[in-house]
Amino acid sequence: VFIISMIKQGMEDLKRHQADARMNARKATVVRDGAVSTLLWRNVRAGDIMLVRDREEVPADVVVLATSEEEGRCFTETSNLDGETNLKRRVALKTTADICGVRPQGGKVVPLERHLERVSSLRGSIEYENPNNSLYTFVGTVRLEDGSETPVGPSNVILRGCMVRSCAYVLGMVVFTGGDTKIMQNSRPTPFKQSAVYRMVNKCIVIIFVTQFLLCAVSTVRGV
Repeated sequence: VFIISMIKQGMEDLKRHQADARMNARKATVVRDGAVSTLLWRNVRAGDIMLVRDREEVPADVVVLATSEEEGRCFTETSNLDGETNLKRRVALKTTADICGVRPQGGKVVPLERHLERVSSLRGSIEYENPNNSLYTFVGTVRLEDGSETPVGPSNVILRGCMVRSCAYVLGMVVFTGGDTKIMQNSRPTPFKQSAVYRMVNKCIVIIFVTQFLLCAVSTVRGV
């Protein structure tokens, strides 16, 4: 019984480990020095500028710096987080969207290459809250080198597990990765499920072992 239970639990742990490995081995696109490079999800770090295209899942919590649409807007699908299938509107920070030039001339959207160049030229810092499990709040401030300060709220943040929709691409700065992301902060240990028969068998096994131990102890004492 113990051997069969060990094999069963081992197989479940192995499948869970394989699922985690597949998730961490997924590809993410980051922007460094104006060039696009591909990294594994597990290698994404806070401070990276990430490029997420339409219908791609976001691998980390990111602050939206610019998008392909007017006014830096985009939509996200949050069904992986809260089960809701309706799209949520997100917008880029106004200061960074203006610097990146969402609508430079004649209402034309800046091509991706120009966006990459301008986003890579941004210099500044961001101060934000500690990791927590609140999916609907975010508090932070972006300070650019020109001295401007812009507050960051939940409408400027796309969380890990969300999917970008109705937008050609989104450029955002990573703020939380791995276990610090909101979705991981809300995760709980996998519950250990047992049937009534399984619990009864466990109790019977404990009683049998205790009984055998007592019989052996009594027999040993009497034999001495």
